[in-house]
Amino acid sequence: MGAGAGGEEVKTNITDEESAKNKGAHGYIQGYKEIAVRDSEKEVIVVAEAFGSGSEREYVLEMMDRLSKTMKGLSGEEEPLKEAIGEGDRGYCTEKDLKAVAERGIPVLIPDQQFRKQDGHFDGWPEHGGKGGYTGEDFEYEETGNRYRCPAGKELMYKAESEQGEQYQAKSGDCKGCPLQPRCIAGRGGKNPKGTLYIVDRSGEENRWEKMRKKLDEVKYRALYGRRMQIREPCFSDMSCCKWMDSFSLRGKVKVNNQWLGYCIVHNIGKCIPRIAAGN
Repeated sequence: MGAGAGGEEVKTNITDEESAKNKGAHGYIQGYKEIAVRDSEKEVIVVAEAFGSGSEREYVLEMMDRLSKTMKGLSGEEEPLKEAIGEGDRGYCTEKDLKAVAERGIPVLIPDQQFRKQDGHFDGWPEHGGKGGYTGEDFEYEETGNRYRCPAGKELMYKAESEQGEQYQAKSGDCKGCPLQPRCIAGRGGKNPKGTLYIVDRSGEENRWEKMRKKLDEVKYRALYGRRMQIREPCFSDMSCCKWMDSFSLRGKVKVNNQWLGYCIVHNIGKCIPRIAAGN
C-alpha cells in the first residue's frame, strides 16, 4: 500500500511502488502519467515530467510554477507568462486550481466537464448533449431531505462539498435506460450510471469555475481553445507512432522520468533542425 494525493492508502505494484493505476482507452494499466507543456509557436516541449499517479490534476500548479521559472530564465522577464494563455484539459478545472493559477497571474483556458454540452456545434449529438442539455435550473430543489429532483422525477441526494460546488447524486441505476440521458448533465456510461449535479454557491466570493464556463462560451475563447488539439496531440503521436514510445520500459520514478525527458529532447531536436537549417 502507498499514500494517495489526499493521504489515503492506495494500492501499489509490488515491483514498482512509485507507479500507479492509470485509466486508458482499453482499461486500467499500471504505470506512470507523462505530462508535457508545449509551446504553440515553436512546437517544442518546454516543461515535462513523468509522475507515478493516476491523476494529473494534482500537478497542475507544480507544472505551472516550473513553466514560469523556465520561461523567466529564458526570457529574463519577471512575469513571462503575463501575456500568454495556457490551455489545459477538463481534468484541471477545479475551483482550487483556477484560483491558485489566477493568483499567479497566469491567464488560462480550462473547460469543465460539461464543455461539449455548451457547444452549439454538438446540437443533436447524443454523446455530447449540445446546447439542449439540462442545467441546474432544470432540477427542482426540495428543502426537506436536502435533495434535488431531476426532469425525469428521480431524486439526487446530497453527497459532499466538492471543488465544483455542492454535489448531489442519483442512486445507482436510476439513470440507466433513462430517455433523457442525452440531454442530462449527469454522467453516463457503465452498467449503473449515477447522475451527478453540482450546485454553485454564488453568495460568497467570486466563483472562478463558473466564470471560466462563461468565458469559454465566448466565440473568441472557444476558437482559441480549439487549437489545443493541434498544439498538444502532435507531440504525443510523434513519440508513439514515429519514435515507437508506446510504453515505458523502465521501473522507478527517476528512471522513467529520465526516459520520458529523453524522448522529449529528441522530439525538440527534430523540431529545431528544420528551423536551424532555414536560419530561424
